[in-house]
Amino acid sequence: RSCQLACAYCSPTFSSSWANDVTANGSYNLTTNTRFNKDIKNKLIPDDDNKYIQAFFDWWPELKKDLSVVRFTGGEPLLHPRFWEFLDVLHKDQDYIGDFIVNSNLIHEKGQVQKFVDKTRYLTENGKNVEIHTSCESSLEHAEYTRDGFDGKVWLKNVNDVLANSDIKITVTTAINNMSVWSFGEYLKMISQLKDKYGTDRVTTNFNRVIYPQWHSLAILPQKLRIEIANDLKLVFDDLENLQDDKSIMPFYDLYDYLRNTRFSDPVHSEKQVLRDAVNFYDQFNKRRNKDISVLDQRYVNWIEQTRLELNNG
Repeated sequence: RSCQLACAYCSPTFSSSWANDVTANGSYNLTTNTRFNKDIKNKLIPDDDNKYIQAFFDWWPELKKDLSVVRFTGGEPLLHPRFWEFLDVLHKDQDYIGDFIVNSNLIHEKGQVQKFVDKTRYLTENGKNVEIHTSCESSLEHAEYTRDGFDGKVWLKNVNDVLANSDIKITVTTAINNMSVWSFGEYLKMISQLKDKYGTDRVTTNFNRVIYPQWHSLAILPQKLRIEIANDLKLVFDDLENLQDDKSIMPFYDLYDYLRNTRFSDPVHSEKQVLRDAVNFYDQFNKRRNKDISVLDQRYVNWIEQTRLELNNG
């Protein structure tokens, strides 16, 4: 779970930065989802004592003979020393002949991304797929708010460097939430520009939505706002010619219909409970991370403040 980011919808389970927040500042004390209420450090096995890591290295000589794809997730793999140890083995032997995928936030400035390109180049030169799955779902300025620790300039530079200097493919995966959906159109334009520059087969995206924690879901936004967002996004999407393929059209219209027609539903918690957590999370996230809310869409801020007022008035 080593990760230098603390994305708003992540948790201490997957991010050491989130764990540091909870350790330093205490629980968020939210009632509809407990992911930000405590750390899980007591359940983790220290790397030095983790027999499973060494077992993997011991297994690798046999495993690689028939393995079709290996994928690393996280956390942030490029921060983990044993990930680089594995890449050294891969590069030295050059006898693994499957595909290679890594999930990375690409917020690195010390040569890690180029090192990954160099260590895996023999795979692409032999016709194998090497892919980086990174994440964004908004304008870069907006992403710096929602994905605490994110640096838009560093991210975009690394994306461009990978695409310009290798045959690695990039998937920009999304976690569409009610904080950042307002600038999803700017994200679509950015994906379109990358496709124009490097080819439609080198850059792909998806339209994943945040369902949990519930207070980040699109469903708790008022329908009037959701319809407004959906219509704005459709105008952008319909104008992007290189997104008019089945891999993009069907997921986009699924998002479009969801925004227009969904209703909040939770079998355990009431809408009022989830809205209260949304306001409480917003307040604590801004205070603990010293956030500048001027980057947020004013409609979102107005909704939060209106919700706060209604909750306080019973």
